[in-house]
Amino acid sequence: METLDTQFAGALKRINLSEDKVTNVKKAHEDVRDVLDADETLQGYGASTILIGSYGRDVAIQPGHDVDVFCRLPDFDADPETLYNAVKKPLKDRYKDRLDDTGSHALSVAFGDEFSVDIVGGTPSASGHWQIPAEDELGGRTQWDETDPEQLGELAKKRNEAPLVGTQGAYKPVVKLVRQIRKAHATDKRPNGLYFEMLTYWAFGRGVTGTTFAEILTATLEHIATHLESGMIVDDPALGRKFDPAPTPEQLAAAAKIFRGKATAARAALGMEKCPAAAAWRQILGKNGNGWVFPLPDDCDDKGNVIKSITDISALGPQEARGFAAS
Repeated sequence: METLDTQFAGALKRINLSEDKVTNVKKAHEDVRDVLDADETLQGYGASTILIGSYGRDVAIQPGHDVDVFCRLPDFDADPETLYNAVKKPLKDRYKDRLDDTGSHALSVAFGDEFSVDIVGGTPSASGHWQIPAEDELGGRTQWDETDPEQLGELAKKRNEAPLVGTQGAYKPVVKLVRQIRKAHATDKRPNGLYFEMLTYWAFGRGVTGTTFAEILTATLEHIATHLESGMIVDDPALGRKFDPAPTPEQLAAAAKIFRGKATAARAALGMEKCPAAAAWRQILGKNGNGWVFPLPDDCDDKGNVIKSITDISALGPQEARGFAAS
């Protein structure tokens, strides 16, 4: 079985955020959080902020446009519109025209063209989770949506404890690889990256096995394809109910077709020799902004052929010449 451990390490490096991006994001979200934490009105509601989303769970991949911050307001006791405006005011005062307030949930602060920091304020819900302001059909914020980004982060951390690849937790890297496959091959925005993260969460919960990323990713893709083919909406493990907003049956069917193809190709790649296996994995993981994600071994071409060294060709040449002359 060819697992191409070095190449998978290279693929993860190519989809991870660059050190410069991580530094810039850290500076940006800390700046936003300082603005919120210093606001007197929010302080009166017991405000505290945390980094959430794919950055907070350490599953972000390139290009990483959206950085999510959650402003917890445990002492808030009014309506959704009041909460939304309380969070919006200090951001508008600080960032002016860089603040976009047209989103259904989040307020978004642009940091150039590279990324934005999206901020959501929330207060405890009756069920022990959090609730955030949500738009109604007329565009007003008169209702709440329930969420629990803190719990989702804790569940991801726990899930990353096993299985291991060497000494590294496999779950978070595999989430990144699955997100990359979706980004490279799924043209529809839904099911979105978070939906596939939850599919991966439950695949691991059903007991994917292996000691390499090739084995574990193959098993994960098979579980994901089967779940998508069932047409059932994935459960949100943090809230204990179906994912909302749910993708349509047509979106699930389209994603199922793509991921069944990738799962079949991955299973076949495990039984191939090194070069054909590397070429297969290259196609499965696709490209990002930097080109092909999966690096090929030095002696393999992109069609899965072994590249003969000059020494081998030189040694073979005279033999071929003698055979031709003899014929």
